[in-house]
Amino acid sequence: MFNLLVDSVQTAWDNSSNTLSRSRIFEYTPSDIATRYNDLDDEAIKELKGLPTLFMIEGEARPTKIGYINNIRRLTNGEIAIDFEIDPYLSEIESGKIKEIQSKLDLDNFEFYRTHWAIKDVRLFEVLMEDGILTQDQVNASVSNRTPLFPLPEYDEKDFDSKNIFVVHGRDGATLLELKSYLESLTLVPIVLQDVASGGRTIIEMIEEYSNVKFAIVLYTPCDIGYKKWELTRKYRARQNVIFEHGYLMSKLGRENISFLIKDEIELPSDIVGLRHIKIDEGKNWQHQIKLELGNAGYQIPKESN
Repeated sequence: MFNLLVDSVQTAWDNSSNTLSRSRIFEYTPSDIATRYNDLDDEAIKELKGLPTLFMIEGEARPTKIGYINNIRRLTNGEIAIDFEIDPYLSEIESGKIKEIQSKLDLDNFEFYRTHWAIKDVRLFEVLMEDGILTQDQVNASVSNRTPLFPLPEYDEKDFDSKNIFVVHGRDGATLLELKSYLESLTLVPIVLQDVASGGRTIIEMIEEYSNVKFAIVLYTPCDIGYKKWELTRKYRARQNVIFEHGYLMSKLGRENISFLIKDEIELPSDIVGLRHIKIDEGKNWQHQIKLELGNAGYQIPKESN
């Protein structure tokens, strides 16, 4: 996910702080994400600070900057103050480029001409690299020099096994954040590769290193669409990386040490049809099921947790 901050004032993003009307916050944002952050409580602010942010002037009148929110403050006049920093490792995006890729960033036409704050469930850096706007070296430098939102603690092998959960996910950022928050409420540490600097390592090398755990959770969310070449009906599917990593982890950890969560109606790989899974439901029963699975795997779960 990423933040999009748009302002009509040409110099809005030249300093390190700006204000926004409370009524303009989370416009053009998916309803489930807006609901998650609408109260701007401490946990919401923590997560929003970890998201990359586009700082745009209406109509792309000036190049768009990339950075992060440092703090969010409520003012007595009802406005919201946003303290921010521009990332020195990420180049500005020349005017007109955002418009060219607006569909990939899930931007509405009206957003280019309205001062507001939106949250988009899109992996910003992936899109910008795909279109040659950023390079992998720039992104690596940015991530390596920034404190991650969920930093990995210092650990020995025993502690790593007893506190950490490896999480595989697609592009549903809202569901990922909900899962991470729940695991943290159980005093566990979710290990998510997008929160870890690559240090020049390939994805598979990072998976090998950080999956040294007793248990993993795989999120199957409807991120892709596919169908057999002789069929006309399209079906939602999980991302290919999710399916690959699930198979890798079954081999490494054993399928009894993996829970996979399914959101909505999606097509599953035939090899895992019939395996026990957890359905993500609005009633939060999925959280109770995860808690049972973790307890069965030997994790110490606080009794007072929900």
